[in-house]
Amino acid sequence: MNSYPSEAARAKIIALPGLPDTVGWGSQGIRTASAEMERARALEKDGFPTGVPCLDAVGLQKGSINEVVAEGPGAGAGLLLDQLLAGGPGQGQGNGYVALIDGSDSFDPRSAGVAPGGLRRLLWLRCQRGAAEALKAADWLLRDGNLSLVVLDLHLNPGREFRRVPGSTWHRLRLQAETTGAVLLALTPEKLLSCAQTRLRLSERFSLAAFDTPRERLVLHPAVERRQLRPAWGPTKANPDRAAAGGDAVERMA
Repeated sequence: MNSYPSEAARAKIIALPGLPDTVGWGSQGIRTASAEMERARALEKDGFPTGVPCLDAVGLQKGSINEVVAEGPGAGAGLLLDQLLAGGPGQGQGNGYVALIDGSDSFDPRSAGVAPGGLRRLLWLRCQRGAAEALKAADWLLRDGNLSLVVLDLHLNPGREFRRVPGSTWHRLRLQAETTGAVLLALTPEKLLSCAQTRLRLSERFSLAAFDTPRERLVLHPAVERRQLRPAWGPTKANPDRAAAGGDAVERMA
C-alpha cells in the first residue's frame, strides 16, 4: 500500500508557514509533514493572533512561553514591541488587555507609534530594580490569569542580572502559562529560556537612517531557532495526560 501523501495533500503541507519549499517524501519527510500538519491544527484551534506578521507566520499558542532574542542595539526589538502594541494583539481573546513588563524602565509610549487610544488596554509595569523585579511581576500576572498576553521586555537589561536567575524560574513561568492559558512573550538580549516553546532571533541591523523611514515600511525577518510542538492548550491541572504526553521539540543551534 502506498503511504505517501497525495499530490493535493503535499501542496497543502508545503503551504504551511515555516516548512521548506522542498520536502523529501521518505520516512523522515513524512514525519516532518505530519508534525507540521499537527502544528497547523493546534494553531487553528488555539493560536494566539498578535497582529505582527513575523510572529503570526510562526504562530504562538495559548498557554505558552516564547522568546525573541535581540542581540545588540539596532536588532529590532523596539520595532517589534511597537508593532505588537499597534497590532491589537489577542483580538477576541479574553478581555483584550495586554501587560508590558518594562524590565529596564525604558519604554516611551510617546514614540511607540501607536494610534491615540491604542494604549488604553495596556497595563504598563515599570521596573526600576532590574530583571529580578520584572520576573516577580511576570510570576504575579501569569498566576492571576486575567491577561491573555504578558510581554516581558528584558532586552536592555545587562547580562549580569540574568546570571542570578535559576533555571527553575522559567519552568515555573511556563507551568503557570500552561495552567491559565496566557501567552508570555519575552524579549531578551541572549538565549535565556531553555523551556521556550518558540524562540526567534532578531538579526536586523537598523542604522540611523531607519529613523526617517515610516515604521510600516520596516520589515523584521527573525530566524526561527526553536519550535516545540505540543497538543492544543488545556489547563494542566484539569488535563494531566496532556502534560505527560509532552510535545515534539525541534531546535536548531545558532
